Amino acid sequence: MQKPSTSTQQRRLRAGAWILSLAGLASVLLPTGAVAQKQSDLQILNRTVYDLQMEVNDYKKANDEKMSSLKALLEQTLDAANKANASLSVLKKDMDEQQKSVAAPIAGVGTKIDALTNEFSFVKTNVEIMNQRLTKLQAQVVELDNTIKTMQAPAPPPPAAGAQGPVNVTPQDLMSSANRDKISRNTGLALQQYADYLRLFPNNPEGCEAQYNIGEIQYTQKKYKDAIDSFDLVFEKYPTTCIQADDARYMKAMALKDSGNAAGARAEFQNLVTMYPDSPLVGGAQDELKKLPAARPPASSRTKKGSAR
Repeated sequence: MQKPSTSTQQRRLRAGAWILSLAGLASVLLPTGAVAQKQSDLQILNRTVYDLQMEVNDYKKANDEKMSSLKALLEQTLDAANKANASLSVLKKDMDEQQKSVAAPIAGVGTKIDALTNEFSFVKTNVEIMNQRLTKLQAQVVELDNTIKTMQAPAPPPPAAGAQGPVNVTPQDLMSSANRDKISRNTGLALQQYADYLRLFPNNPEGCEAQYNIGEIQYTQKKYKDAIDSFDLVFEKYPTTCIQADDARYMKAMALKDSGNAAGARAEFQNLVTMYPDSPLVGGAQDELKKLPAARPPASSRTKKGSAR
């Protein structure tokens, strides 16, 4: 059986109280017979009111039971939510620890990758330098092979008396003959042939090699001033086309050093390092710079220091 709603029960209670009030008023105003009839009606009303009160009590009891059930369900829900929050906190803590434990190795890998990149760049640079040196070495090997072949060939006949130089000779033959005499330590004849080459073929690109070899022979003869002048001619005549430019710069610095001009030698070694950073002679130039005495300050600065004292 469906329980009446609270508003319905309240209306019934108010109606019962109103009826009881009317019954009491009627007992005062009506005659005795009417009063008896009204008392019977009053008993019926009292019974109705009693039934209404019982219904209200039953509804209240049922409502309390439902509220208890709802309260228990709510407490279970809250307890489950708290447990879920606790589980989430533990899970978050575990994830943070895992992230920290993974982040460190990843950072280490990144550092190693950066280090490997730097090492690869260094190796790449060294390989490029080695390739340049190998190219130059191959050119020197070819030149040496040509010199050996020339040495094995018979020497050209000497020029006739009064001749101004070799007659009907090619630049290659004259250069090969001069190189052969240089290797054989016939320095006087080699110098003459290099000079003839420069005179007969002034516009030939290999004139740079002839001019350099003249300076090199003069250096071995300890004619340092002549050697320095010859190396300067290499820079003046062949400023951009001479493949022996770095060699000439190095040998000029050595000639300056051996002649006692430490400041000039330091300047030329430094020029070599600056102008030809990829040259295989850079290492030797840097070693020579370390051996040279420290550069002195300008005389004007020394005079100022002395006057200050």
